[in-house]
Amino acid sequence: VELCKTHGISLIIIHPTYRDSKRHTCLLTRFCQDHGVPMYEAYDALHPPELAHDALYRDSWHPNAIGHWRLAKGLMEFIVDELFGQIIDPNTSLK
Repeated sequence: VELCKTHGISLIIIHPTYRDSKRHTCLLTRFCQDHGVPMYEAYDALHPPELAHDALYRDSWHPNAIGHWRLAKGLMEFIVDELFGQIIDPNTSLK
């Protein structure tokens, strides 16, 4: 945290999730809370209620291509929201 602050870098931590994960708190989530570090919760992207728990994984640990796409999209929206306070419509040109 201090190294990032010293260099003007915004730190965002991704809270990982795996195929058989449950939503939880841990050392990482407490660290983010204690230090005011934004945390992207990957569980939401990889465990949507409308899909089977293993639909976005190629094995116990690794997301498949659609899982990676959902992670990237969710992380992009989170970063924009955290850094700029708004969600950019993906259909909007960024020119």
